[in-house]
Amino acid sequence: MSHRIMTDAETVAIGLAYPGTVQGRIISAWRHGSLELVLEITAIEDLAHIFYRLAGRLGWSVLEVNDLIAAIRLNTVVLPPGSRCEPPATPRGRKRLPCGATHCVTENEALLAMTDTYPVITPEEFWSVYG
Repeated sequence: MSHRIMTDAETVAIGLAYPGTVQGRIISAWRHGSLELVLEITAIEDLAHIFYRLAGRLGWSVLEVNDLIAAIRLNTVVLPPGSRCEPPATPRGRKRLPCGATHCVTENEALLAMTDTYPVITPEEFWSVYG
């Protein structure tokens, strides 16, 4: 594994639903083993809600959604709620992400506003550097 990244439900959902997007390329890299995903359990629960709501439009059964969520749980590093960061590496340093994640990849504006404290980047920034 060359990279371990933390992300959110929206990035994963977009990546699964739209494989031609940057998020889709990131999810494809994860599915092919080129990177690992770190997700909070709440993000996985959010994904379940998203895909249960979209199941009819996607032509999926409840069992297919259950299988997708189970596969995501098995193939990601799952964190308890509120595990977004660890103490800084140095007293004035940036906070580290849990489980060795190098970046938090998201389009969440509240998280992106904290780039001075956390290693947060957009999917486009991540892909342009590491893709």
